[in-house]
Amino acid sequence: NPETAAKSCESPVFFLHGNQDDFILPEHSQKNHASYAGANKILKGCEGDHNTPRPHDINDEVAAFLKQHL
Repeated sequence: NPETAAKSCESPVFFLHGNQDDFILPEHSQKNHASYAGANKILKGCEGDHNTPRPHDINDEVAAFLKQHL
């Protein structure tokens, strides 16, 4: 159960979902983000479904997050 496991995770994490995703629902990201124990966490949604390419500004934000935390 990812939501339960998130309660003991502390590594930095970036949750990202497509707002129209019907495979992995946005509510899953929201629940995991809310349960996540770590302080360095971000939750973002963007237009599109599971396979929609993500916008460049979101990709840039993810890259900056990874650069900061890796």
